[in-house]
Amino acid sequence: ESIGFFMVNDGFVYLHTRDSKIYLVDHNIEEIMQRLPGTHFYRLNRQCITNIELISSFSTYTRGRIKVDLKPYVEEPMLVSFKKRAEFLEWINQNI
Repeated sequence: ESIGFFMVNDGFVYLHTRDSKIYLVDHNIEEIMQRLPGTHFYRLNRQCITNIELISSFSTYTRGRIKVDLKPYVEEPMLVSFKKRAEFLEWINQNI
């Protein structure tokens, strides 16, 4: 319930909670994604898995990618590739 998103940074995976706490996780991003319910979590890119409840908005970005804004605010832009764009939009429409 308190899981916000997972982020890879310098080869390590960190769990960011909804109340802004950060924990080092002893699993890789692929293993984590396999354990999470696909209706609530989506792998935006190679570095980030997010909880659907943290998505505040999304918009078209350069080269057909999608920029996803999370709450609380995350400084680094969360981008979905052009290749995964249709899959992301289908997932978001099915789960909101």
